[in-house]
Amino acid sequence: MERARELREKQTPAEAMLWELLRNRQLLGFKFRRQHQFGDYIADFYCHEAQLVIECDGAVHEPNEQWHHDQNRDAYMIAQGLRVVRFSNDRILNDTENMLDEIAVYLPSPLGRGAGGEGLQSGIEPLNSGLPSPSGRGAGGEGAEHEGAKLEATKLGVFWHTQGSGKSYSMVFFSQKILRKLPGNWTFLIVTDREDLDDQIYKNFAGVGATTEPETQVRAQRGEHLKQLLQEDHRYVFTLIQKFRTDRGKAYPKLSYRSDIIVITDEAHRSQYDQLALNMRNALPNAAFIAFTGTPSMAGEERTKEVFGDYISVYNFKQSVDDHATVPLFYENRIPELQLVNEELNEDMARVIEEADLTEEQEEKLEREFAREYHLITRDDRLEKVAEDIVRHFAGRGFQGKAMVISIDKAAAVRMFDKVHKYWHKHQRELESKLSTCTEQERGDLESGIAIMRKTDMVVVVSQSQNEVEDLAEKGANIVPHRKRMLKEDLDTSKILVDLVVQVFTVGNNQECPITWKLAQNLLREENH
Repeated sequence: MERARELREKQTPAEAMLWELLRNRQLLGFKFRRQHQFGDYIADFYCHEAQLVIECDGAVHEPNEQWHHDQNRDAYMIAQGLRVVRFSNDRILNDTENMLDEIAVYLPSPLGRGAGGEGLQSGIEPLNSGLPSPSGRGAGGEGAEHEGAKLEATKLGVFWHTQGSGKSYSMVFFSQKILRKLPGNWTFLIVTDREDLDDQIYKNFAGVGATTEPETQVRAQRGEHLKQLLQEDHRYVFTLIQKFRTDRGKAYPKLSYRSDIIVITDEAHRSQYDQLALNMRNALPNAAFIAFTGTPSMAGEERTKEVFGDYISVYNFKQSVDDHATVPLFYENRIPELQLVNEELNEDMARVIEEADLTEEQEEKLEREFAREYHLITRDDRLEKVAEDIVRHFAGRGFQGKAMVISIDKAAAVRMFDKVHKYWHKHQRELESKLSTCTEQERGDLESGIAIMRKTDMVVVVSQSQNEVEDLAEKGANIVPHRKRMLKEDLDTSKILVDLVVQVFTVGNNQECPITWKLAQNLLREENH
């Protein structure tokens, strides 16, 4: 540890510059450490998530004996399962942008792909992999940009059209145009995360004659059936992403190496960043992916673009309002407010952690324990106030129709359901107690309000994910009864007036209010709006 501190104090200008570019998760959100020790060796920079070591080579590395020492050190690190990349100091200082691009090739995305989907597939070695050469280029450094460019073709882009604008028909038009314009034995895998959407999309494809095979031969009924369909020759396959489930700790098998498979994901923002999505990409390593979503890439939605590519078509909420297809959205700021006084808190914390010289495990534990924004937003007394305000607001507004509560994550949505349910019945009892003392003029309004309270239904609607029962239980939420109802009922057509759903967004980077366009789009497309 003393040796690591000494190296930090004597860092070269190239090392200092690279550290300023890597620190505080500035490169694609990945955490780097400097002067990290492995056995008897100290790496210049290390990313635990990517198992990546970056070495800066100055003039001291040019002599032949030093090169052999570097080879031995790198061989040791590679034996530990690490990937080693080397850059000369001159390249760091004078070819910075290309150097960072090359590092990005080796950083996994949330789906196990390269940086933002551009890099290497999981388990595939880079071109020219191996030990560093005397010239100072890193293991796999030559050809890395070529590999990234090759895999870029698997990201076809994001098709963002606001809710109710006919995205499922746009999927039909897209696939049919591919078949008309590009020769090949194309297969289209259409993936969503809800049974009713899967049913709707299949019926739209079948209704216009795009798919002519029987439903039982193209709609996956279960996980094993999906595996069978993906190994057969079908023009279209329809499935829920949940059918890519595996037992905890088990890898999903590769089903097809075909490069003429296009995966069309519906509402991609909801379910494309967890284990199920990783399983799907492992199953189809050479497939191309395109996202169809009604949610804009606002704060917290940038990952949709990272995984699928840039926008290729946009029909946003404002355009829908201008076309009179959707009524305008009005925002009312309500309680309780949160305010972060120290605007430089993240930088201050990063500096304290750096100076403390914590181990990787200690640092990760500290970050978990002091994720302040999440704990503040989901603090129990705050959720109690929000739930009580929701009930008062919903029951007291002039228009009586559907409503939707959007929470920071699934656990918060389940907890909010319990709290809203509690205050709902409390308010109902308060109204009922007034019947014995009210005037005849007041009775009509009271009875009408009580009737609404009694007949209103509430339900949790969240996308399904692998190991969700255990994961949510750790946060004090029981998803089991809610998941049973979601699987049993057709929630889109039932008489539900209050939905508790999830719109995941990042809290820690001065993000927007959790009342998002997604809320407006789902609410305002309903006929009674």
